[in-house]
Amino acid sequence: MIGHRFRRLLPFLWPVVALLWPGSPFGGFEVEAQTGGVGGVVLSQQSLEPLVGAQVAVEGTTLGGLTNADGRFRIEGVTGTVVQLRVVMLGYTATTVEARVGAMDLRIVLDQSALELEALVVTGTAGDNRKRVLGNSVAKIDVAATRAAPVMSVDELLNGRATGVVVQQGSGVAGTGSEIRIRGRSSMQQTSDAPLIYIDGIRVNNRVAGQFGDPAVSRLDDIDPSSIESIEVIKGPAAATLYGTEASNGVIQIITKRGQAGAARWNITMRQAASYFNDAATRLEKNYWVSPTGAVTEANMVELEAARGTPIFSTGHDQVLNLSVSGGTDALQYFLSGGATTDTGVTPDNHGGRYNARLNLAVSPTPKLKINATTGIVVSRYRLPMQGNSGVLPSLQRGSPSTLDTPNRGWQTAPPETLYD
Repeated sequence: MIGHRFRRLLPFLWPVVALLWPGSPFGGFEVEAQTGGVGGVVLSQQSLEPLVGAQVAVEGTTLGGLTNADGRFRIEGVTGTVVQLRVVMLGYTATTVEARVGAMDLRIVLDQSALELEALVVTGTAGDNRKRVLGNSVAKIDVAATRAAPVMSVDELLNGRATGVVVQQGSGVAGTGSEIRIRGRSSMQQTSDAPLIYIDGIRVNNRVAGQFGDPAVSRLDDIDPSSIESIEVIKGPAAATLYGTEASNGVIQIITKRGQAGAARWNITMRQAASYFNDAATRLEKNYWVSPTGAVTEANMVELEAARGTPIFSTGHDQVLNLSVSGGTDALQYFLSGGATTDTGVTPDNHGGRYNARLNLAVSPTPKLKINATTGIVVSRYRLPMQGNSGVLPSLQRGSPSTLDTPNRGWQTAPPETLYD
C-alpha cells in the first residue's frame, strides 16, 4: 500500500529533487565543499637534508606556513581536490608543485641558487669599498665580457660600455688614440682635461701629446688590453674627494689580471687591422691657379702622383701579438704577459711600434700574510706625420699647378719623398 502511494507521489517529487540537486539548471542549492589539509617535508636537493624556515603557500589563497626544525609543514583548511603549492626559501630556487588535498606525505626538493654578492670597487683609500656605500658614481667594466669583439686598445674597451664616458674617435694616424671625456669638460682651471689614470692603484702619466691640433698621443694607448681584468671609472668632480683637485675630470682605475692556483694556463692572441684613405682623389680638393692671362688651371695632385707611379697614400697595417701565462700554487700565484704592436700608417712618414711586459706575483708565506707585487714596462716608438707647412697634406693642399713643371711638381714646399727622409 505504501509503495503504491509513493509511486503516485513520485511525479510531484521530481521538481523538488531537481531544485535541490547541486549544479541543477534550475538554480539548485550549492553543497558546501569539503575541506582538508596538505603536509609533507621540504629537502635540499644537494644534501637531502630538511630545510628549516622554508615558506609553503597555497596559490590563490592566504593559506600557508613555514617548515619546522624537521623541515615538515602542515596546512589545514584547504578546499578542493587538487591545489598548487609554492615553496620559497632564501638561497634556493623557488618551485611550484601540484598536491592532492588530504595528502600528508609530500616530499618537495629545492635546488640551491647562487647569491649575488655586493659589488666591491677599488678607490684611493686602503682596501676595497662596497659600491652601494660609496658616494661617487662608479662604472665598472668587466673586460672578460667584451672578448666577443676584437679589441685593439683601452679606449675601445671604454667606448659604449660606461655611461657618461665619451670616446671621441681619433684621426686614424698610426700611434694615436681617441680622446676620452668623462661627463664633458668639468674644469676651466686645470691645464689638462684628461682623466687621471691608475694601474693597480699606482698613478701613471696621463699626459696627451699633441700641438696645434695635431693627432693626440695618450699614455693610455700604451697599456696592453689583454692584460686587463677590469676597468673602473669614477665620474664627475666628486672623484676629487678621493684623489684631489686633479681628479675633477674623473679617474680611470685599471686592474690587471692575477694568477690563480693551478696548472699553467697559456693564452696567445693575434690581431690584424688595416687602414686606408678612402677615395682620397675625390675627397681632397683640387688645386687651382690663375695665369697672368686669366686662364684657370686645375690639378688633382692625388691622381697625378698615382699616374706618375708615386702614390701619396697606401694601405696601412696594424698587427698585435700577445702571449701570457698564469698559474701557481696556494703559496705562490703568478701572471706573466708580453706583447708587441707594429703599426704603419697610410703615408710613409707614419709608422712605429710598441712593446710591453707585465709580471704580477702573489706570495703567501703564512695563512695570515699575503704579499702582492706588480711590475710593468712599456717601450713605445712612433713617427707621426709632419704638421704645419712641412707636412704632406698641408703642402699638397696649398700647392699650385703653376709649379707642375718644376722640381716641386705642384707641391707648396717640396715633393713628398723629400719630406719622408
